[in-house]
Amino acid sequence: MGLTENGVSTTKEKGQFAYEEYGPYYNRKIQWDYRDNKGVLHSGISRTLAMAILEAAKKSGEKINPTKIRECN
Repeated sequence: MGLTENGVSTTKEKGQFAYEEYGPYYNRKIQWDYRDNKGVLHSGISRTLAMAILEAAKKSGEKINPTKIRECN
């Protein structure tokens, strides 16, 4: 399952962080979605997975649960 389906996020579960990588190896980017525990979707693009997780935590004000991280193809 990809990060989006017909332009709609597939991140439906509360507390779930999903991401996918794109771009050439020398300019790799991470597109991410995080659905917080209130059900609000946060998303963005980062240079690394670690930066993506930090940004999601900052935007949502929540700690990201490492067991709810999903890589999309």
